[in-house]
Order: sequence, then structure tokens, then C-alpha cells
Amino acid sequence: MGRILDPENRFFQAVSWLSDLLGLSLLWIFLSLPLFTCGAASAALYDSVTNCVLPRRSGAFTRFFRVFRKSFKAAAVPSLIWAALAFAVWAGGRVLVFMSAAGEAAATVELVIFCILLIIPAGVLLWQFPLFSRGVTALKELTGESFRLAMLYLPRTLIVIACAGLAVWAVWYWWIPALIAPVLFTSVQSWLLEPVFRKELPDSPAFRKH
Repeated sequence: MGRILDPENRFFQAVSWLSDLLGLSLLWIFLSLPLFTCGAASAALYDSVTNCVLPRRSGAFTRFFRVFRKSFKAAAVPSLIWAALAFAVWAGGRVLVFMSAAGEAAATVELVIFCILLIIPAGVLLWQFPLFSRGVTALKELTGESFRLAMLYLPRTLIVIACAGLAVWAVWYWWIPALIAPVLFTSVQSWLLEPVFRKELPDSPAFRKH
């Protein structure tokens, strides 16, 4: 009986992992809805997944709220900038898609170029809030460091972008993946980015300032 009730057995570990998977995903969705809080929520999710979910440690929710509160003010401006940029990209892409569907050859070429150029801002975004959670918070240094790492480790950047696109596609067509997609994507993101952070951040001028 004692072994069954042992919190270290596989059953309770599985329940704890599922609780983190669902709970953190729903927290991220809920706290990202105001848009200006999306950056703080993303930094908090990345930190919790990296330090609690993946190594199977307790305290994921406590850590999430601590990082969220700490990041709230500093992450608001980058969040709003990215929200405005995302809207502009969506609007521009929508126009090109309609023009391409209407049979305009030039629009099709422009759409392809548009999608290729999106790699740069998408890559910077997907490095930025993980960097934020690691202590790089000043907007200028944060953006510069995100761009540097995104370009320096382009293969990793492209994989993260592809995984983000897959997650968005899955959630767009079936709402159920939204319950787990944020944590699953962040787990892959952490697996790819953390080796880079361990190598690069201690010698990074931006990191030393914070």
C-alpha cells in the first residue's frame, strides 16, 4: 500500500506530468490573451518547462507565476511591438494570398519572397522571450542578441520555426491540441536552445549586463 501511495511511483509522476502539461498550456493561453502580457507568459512558460517540466522537478506553477510577475513590466513593450508586427504581417500576407489566388503571377512570386523574408522576424521572436527568461531584458540588447543567435544557429532556428508552424496549423484545424501544444512546443524549443544558451550566454555582452 505504501508503494502505491508513494508520490515517486510512476503513476503519480505521470499524473504530475499531465497536470503540468495541461495546466501550464492553459495558463499560457489565458495570460497571453491581453497581448501585452504574451511576452511575460512566454518567458514564464519557457522557464518553467526548462527548469521543472523537462527535468521532472516540482514547483512548475510556482516558478511560472514568479517569472511572470518579474517579467510583466519589462516584457509589455516587446509584446505590443510583436503583436503590431504580427497584425501587419497577417494583413500583408492575406492581400498577397488573395492576389495570388486571383491568378496574378507577380503576386505569387511576391508571396514566396514574403514567406522567405519572414524567417528573420520569426527566428528573432522565437529566441527573444527564452532569452528574456535568462536575464537579457533591455530591448536593444534583447533584440540584437536574438538576431545574432537566430542567424548564427540558423539550422536550429529553422527547426524551431517549423515546429511553431506545425503547432499553429494543428491548433487552427483542431482546437484540442491547444490544450498541450504550448508546453510540447516549448519543450522542443528548450531542447534546441538551451545548449546554445549554455555555450553563448556567459560570454555575451548583453548577458553580462543583466
